Parts: sequence; structure tokens; C-alpha cells
Amino acid sequence: MSDWSNDAARRIQRKRDDARIKSEKALQEDKLLNLNSSALWQQLRDLLIQMSNDFNSEPGFQDALLLDKKNSAELRIEYSEADAKLCASFDAERQSIILSGNLTGVYKFKVIPGTRDVSIVDSNGMSAPPHEIAKKAMDKLLGL
Repeated sequence: MSDWSNDAARRIQRKRDDARIKSEKALQEDKLLNLNSSALWQQLRDLLIQMSNDFNSEPGFQDALLLDKKNSAELRIEYSEADAKLCASFDAERQSIILSGNLTGVYKFKVIPGTRDVSIVDSNGMSAPPHEIAKKAMDKLLGL
């Protein structure tokens, strides 16, 4: 064995180790996303339903918001007075939440670096907690 072959073998082994570690990290992130994204989606969905019910209980606004919540991966809300609509859907395969209607946007689930926590991020990569997404979506739906 020469110095060259010894050095070459070490460098190749380091590349293999780096690739293995990267692959293991990606697998771990996928598992974390799969475990946590549906819970975050459910939290957002529940908030939107609660906010709609709260608005509908305000005097003069009974049944102003119509909810279609038959599909657990989707929520549709219509504001009858303004012909406004919001559709929020969960795409488990793409690890994202898609908003359409009066407010459009795609939010992604992301593992927070250095942790085992998952957050929702907007198109700019900024953290977007469920309560902020819900407020923004409902304000837009109601034209506020």
C-alpha cells in the first residue's frame, strides 16, 4: 500500500460515510414529517372550524359561514354574504397545506434544524403557526 492509495481509500470512505449520514438524516426527517404533519393540519383545520362557529354565533351573523367538513383532508368555508370561499386542503404526499379561494397559498411542513420538531412554513420559508394561518385566511375570507 502506498500513501496515495491509503489517502484515496480514506477520502472515499469519508464520502460513503457522509452519504450514509445524509440518507439516514433524510429518512429521519421523513418519519418526523409523516408523524407530525397530520397533527398540525388537524390543529389548523380545528381552528378554522372553531373560528367559523364563533363568527356564526355573533348576533346578526348566524349561518353566515357555511362549512363543508366531510373530508378530513379538506375544509371548505363559504361566506354567503360576499360570495367568498376558502378551501384548505392537506396533501400528505407533498407534505403541504394548500389554500385556495379568496386566499391562495401553499404552506410546507419542515423539520426545525437541530430539533425533532416540525413547523409549517410559508413560501418565503418563514414559520407560520396554525393560529396565524387561520387568522389570515379568515380575515381574507371576510374581506377584512
